[in-house]
Amino acid sequence: METFQPYLTYLGIGLGGIMAIAALVWIAATIAFTRRTWGLNRFLVSFFKTLTQNNLKAAYSLTTANFQAENNLRDFRKFVKRNKLTQYQKLSATVPELMGGEVFRLNLMVKLAGDRELPMVVVVSKDVQKAWQLEALDV
Repeated sequence: METFQPYLTYLGIGLGGIMAIAALVWIAATIAFTRRTWGLNRFLVSFFKTLTQNNLKAAYSLTTANFQAENNLRDFRKFVKRNKLTQYQKLSATVPELMGGEVFRLNLMVKLAGDRELPMVVVVSKDVQKAWQLEALDV
């Protein structure tokens, strides 16, 4: 055991260095992910608040061209009315899941009036101007 004594100090320093590097990588990854999703929660809240004000055209304009090609404004109105999204009160979301590029998938729990909760899946993306847009909305 005495022959290993000088090496144990170096081993401790090496393990400490490895742990410090791992912590720095984790911090860097967290900061990078946070920067990529900056403003996402604010966008989702403003989208649902726009729905509560019955300004469906403005909310529809926050969607991507692909979403608008698949769902016209009348279908969007029906979806909002059927799910009572104009009664939005509060929103809770999971950690965004990166789907590729600037596209993220989230699971939402939308609290509506009357203690009703509606689970939703939302896909959002950033456009060329780095503004968030709704790519898909599903219950």
